[in-house]
Amino acid sequence: MTKPLYEMANNYSQLKVILDNIEDDEIDAESINSLLETMTSDLKSKGVDIAAVIKNIEALSDGIKLIEKNLKERRNKIDSKLEHLKTYLLENMQKCEITKITSPQFEISLRKKPASVIIYQEDLLPKEFLRTKTIVEPDKISIKDALTKGNSVAGAKLSETSYTLSIK
Repeated sequence: MTKPLYEMANNYSQLKVILDNIEDDEIDAESINSLLETMTSDLKSKGVDIAAVIKNIEALSDGIKLIEKNLKERRNKIDSKLEHLKTYLLENMQKCEITKITSPQFEISLRKKPASVIIYQEDLLPKEFLRTKTIVEPDKISIKDALTKGNSVAGAKLSETSYTLSIK
């Protein structure tokens, strides 16, 4: 069984440190280079294995997303049918002037909703009935621009350069 990737990487790093700190005449360069090449090859092979696992998990995640999408569409259809049936019953009860239906399973009744406001032309409303919303948020684009130009911005800093993994 092969070692975990982190152990292989640690061993490789430790060997590089040891090699950097010893004299050239104390080591057999050919043997060391062969060992490093083998370790590099093992690391790359392990990387390929891990990439295959990543692709497999990505496929599983995509399958779950598709199922979620299909379930959401199905739920939306059911909700639409539900609203249609409620409206259908409401309109027909109103049409027949029936305000209450009692049965062993249900008690169905019509209730008046509280009044709601309908705005049909907003620009005609008096100012006392308007409110102003102010959104204050950092402008990350201009902050990044200032920081990359060498200016200092209190309360902000550039993140360290990092890497992202690409598996194609």
